[in-house]
Amino acid sequence: MESQRSVIASMEPKEFLCSVDIRDVYLHILICVQHQRFLRFVIQEHHYQFTALPFGLASAPRVFTKCQPLSDTSIHPWLPVSPNEGSKKDFTRTTEIENMRHRIIEVHQEIFSLNDHEVRKRWAFEEGIKRPYFHVKPLEKVQINNWKEYLDFEIENGVHERVVILFERCVIACACYEEFWIKFAKYMEHHSAEGARHVYNRACNIHLLKKPLVHLLWAAFEEQQGNVHDAKQILKTLEESVEGLAMVRLRRVNLERRHGNIKEAEELLSEAMENSKAPHEQSFYAIKLARFYYKHMKNLVKAKKVLNDALQKDKENAKLYLNLIDLEFSDDVKQNESSILLLFDKVIKSSMALTTKITFSQRKVEFLEDFGSDIHR
Repeated sequence: MESQRSVIASMEPKEFLCSVDIRDVYLHILICVQHQRFLRFVIQEHHYQFTALPFGLASAPRVFTKCQPLSDTSIHPWLPVSPNEGSKKDFTRTTEIENMRHRIIEVHQEIFSLNDHEVRKRWAFEEGIKRPYFHVKPLEKVQINNWKEYLDFEIENGVHERVVILFERCVIACACYEEFWIKFAKYMEHHSAEGARHVYNRACNIHLLKKPLVHLLWAAFEEQQGNVHDAKQILKTLEESVEGLAMVRLRRVNLERRHGNIKEAEELLSEAMENSKAPHEQSFYAIKLARFYYKHMKNLVKAKKVLNDALQKDKENAKLYLNLIDLEFSDDVKQNESSILLLFDKVIKSSMALTTKITFSQRKVEFLEDFGSDIHR
């Protein structure tokens, strides 16, 4: 280890600071001969004793501090002083050291004040976090609201790294809450596509396997990024894990339609209609399929056939009648006048609710006023 003498000799004029390696500093403090016997130890039946201050001794740091006091008087001899420099030069150097010391303290004080200010702004939110760990039991509403407010505050006032860290803390305690994963993913979409994909992947494949909304958002995100195949796979996997969700099947249909796969979209709707267990569910898909035939395939005949077939199984479904009437309206009204009136009469004479019959009666009157060809009707 360097001594004070060697350090002073190595410094050049106008150098005011230096670093000294004090790793082995204890070995430079010798132990009195009469006291060395108190520092003995035995290895393989051989006796040894320390002649210098050993490491690991509880009192060693205090002994070293007493032997080498870090005061101004011990620092000054380390500064290189030329024999030709007078007391004025010594005073100037001392002043420079004091100024440097004050400047360092000011910098650290500014850092401390800024940190203290930021901590105070967040302290109320931190105190509101009663359960920072994951548990299967639901969180209290107060804690959920606290996480929401904390995240909103951090997004508005914090930096990106701090926001991400807070989100990561949040999704530990709120791992089963879909809204926080969605909020995290939406935030990451504005900063990193890969980061958003990572959030969606963790949410959908680990924590929220049967939550449809986050899966639908992930599929939409992948489609926006141009990963159509991944979007299809996400929706297919969701439909397999949670069967019977109409919105998932319709999302798959619309995904195929947007990318020009009309045949695949038609097959998905037909399959959903055929596999429907309840009449109202079958009627729902029949209406969607009829609109698809008419709007996208320009096939009015197929559209009418789908609705008429559905009416045979669900004869009192007012929505089927309304959509069939709208299809008849879209064609030649004069030619289809009898068919339209027949549909109105079927509803009026059926056992549907009275309010439904009144609604169809009013529409029949309006139709006859606007398009009727015979006053006797």
